[in-house]
Amino acid sequence: MRDTSNHRNLVIVLTGGMRADVFGHTGVWPLLTPHLDEMMEGGLSTVSVAPSTATAPALMSLYSGLHPRQHGLLNETHELPHVDGWAQRLHEAGYYMVGVGRVGPIRHYLDEARPVAEIGAPNDAECDYLQFVRKQGVEWRVQLQKKERERRGPFSLEEPLDEPSQDVDGYIAGLASTILQRMPTDQSWAMVVAFTGPGNDLPAPMPYLDVMETDTLDRNVMPIDFADADNLGELDYPRSLLQGLTPKDVARVRQHYLARVSLVDCGVGMLRDAIDRNGHAHRTWMLLASDHGKLLGEHGLIGHRSILAPAMYTPMLIMPPEGKRPTPDQRDPAHVPDTLVSNVDLAATICAIAQTDTPAGCVGQSLLPGLAGHEVGHPTALCEFGHRLVFETLQHKVAFDVESLAPRALFDLVKDPAEKRNLLESLGAGNALDTLRWQLAEALMPLRPVRLGG
Repeated sequence: MRDTSNHRNLVIVLTGGMRADVFGHTGVWPLLTPHLDEMMEGGLSTVSVAPSTATAPALMSLYSGLHPRQHGLLNETHELPHVDGWAQRLHEAGYYMVGVGRVGPIRHYLDEARPVAEIGAPNDAECDYLQFVRKQGVEWRVQLQKKERERRGPFSLEEPLDEPSQDVDGYIAGLASTILQRMPTDQSWAMVVAFTGPGNDLPAPMPYLDVMETDTLDRNVMPIDFADADNLGELDYPRSLLQGLTPKDVARVRQHYLARVSLVDCGVGMLRDAIDRNGHAHRTWMLLASDHGKLLGEHGLIGHRSILAPAMYTPMLIMPPEGKRPTPDQRDPAHVPDTLVSNVDLAATICAIAQTDTPAGCVGQSLLPGLAGHEVGHPTALCEFGHRLVFETLQHKVAFDVESLAPRALFDLVKDPAEKRNLLESLGAGNALDTLRWQLAEALMPLRPVRLGG
């Protein structure tokens, strides 16, 4: 009989546009996320800085373990290149590899691939989801949603689907759960479940729109300040749409966004159930990360290509198998970390679980010591997109224009965690900028360009 005692399985959940503060336990939003909360309680939960707040570069960083400055992709594109990264390492280690959803960049390493095209991409004949809705007779509604999304972003949330299973993320969750039922028991395997996520700007399925109280979702909505908007990022939607937003409009955007968070939460629950039912719980690790977050009215902005915290900060969850989860005495909920976690740490963590080498050029660190209560992370963090380079320490965040080299924003994160006051014109800003420039130079030194692969 073959020895399976050393087998390790991984379910790697990637999602798009999920902010770090949307879980029910945070109390920030009127939303329950029982399955995500259970993951947080059963393992390691951190707030992670996205290496980019543009979707394509951020997704490449998740798959490769590289900063955008290393993999070279800084702007949005629907044609995502192939990437080696941790998928190559798992493939070389003999893992049976399955991918469902936005898995195009690692498709060449998958033994079984069920890809879903990027939402904004032209029709893809190889998109499993489009073939599915065509058979269901609802392709016209899905195409209408996509057209409205391209025309008005999240501000025209019409034609919601009646059945969650027909939604793109409902389909991904259902298909992945079905495949989990036939994963091998005689070898290590890894399943990548890549949701389009709550940031996909699509209307949520009808049953999920009633999962929260909506009478408070129009609070703390402020008008956009176009004089400062360019300093805070790149506008994702036309100025005319943002300028005309009312609190009621923002509340509706928030309602659909949070409903889609609930949809992902339900998907995570389906995956957990499938793991438990099929006897994999005692050797399966489950991880969750998001490419970037999303602004939901902060500074009057809707979107993600921003230097502000809701766009940059994402969740990173790591739940070990049954019997290997941290005990209550290893958790200190009052502890405030003295380091910053980055999404590039996902690759190093996956490789540590699989006991393989990290991808070439990866400067991330494994987060596994954090399960035993040890400090993990970095003293600084980087985020880059378009012409913006953001550098963050525990006290400050500074954004530079990489073409002019001029600073665009400076925040004191200790005194002003909501990032309401740009300090560039304040007394003492010059000294802070000088120190931050030296620290930034040191952080950039190890980042050598690396070919994405494929």
